[in-house]
Amino acid sequence: MTASRPRLRRRPNRTVPAGMTALGLTALGGLVVFGGAVRLATGAWPAPVDSIFALLAATPWGSAGWLVISAAVALVGLIMIIAAVKPGRLNAARLAVPEQAGGPELEVVISRRGIARLAAARAELVDGVDSVRARADARSVRLSIGTATEHRAELRAAVTDAVRQALTRAGVTPVPRVSATVTTRSN
Repeated sequence: MTASRPRLRRRPNRTVPAGMTALGLTALGGLVVFGGAVRLATGAWPAPVDSIFALLAATPWGSAGWLVISAAVALVGLIMIIAAVKPGRLNAARLAVPEQAGGPELEVVISRRGIARLAAARAELVDGVDSVRARADARSVRLSIGTATEHRAELRAAVTDAVRQALTRAGVTPVPRVSATVTTRSN
């Protein structure tokens, strides 16, 4: 009996918010250590820290200033908790991989950028296509086609069919909805 393996992570990590938080807390910690070292060496707090302490000591706890500061800190904390807990949008699609007899179970994904590049590469092979731009999200692929031909409807149908077939052959599951906008460019 095989143990169940964790599925591939198909959502982005929260490295940017975590990195920014770590950087901010490290800078704040560095300032506190610097202020403490100056206090130990000279017996007095540095002038900017001393003026902040004096301002804070003169402000009553029930004042509007403390309430605004408290609300701002609580709001930032709530936003950070939501950013940490809420999953990001899907950043990859699963590929169907043929099972190997007696081999390990494989799970393969392709990024949205990879899907867009695959769609653009296949669309460029269709006769009449001069230029292609592709964008992909979790459920759809949108193509912008530039051409010199006046038969835009036929070209749109040929491109969307070719891209849909290419995504199906590649094993993208589920196959995203493919749409194309064809623009005639004069020479």
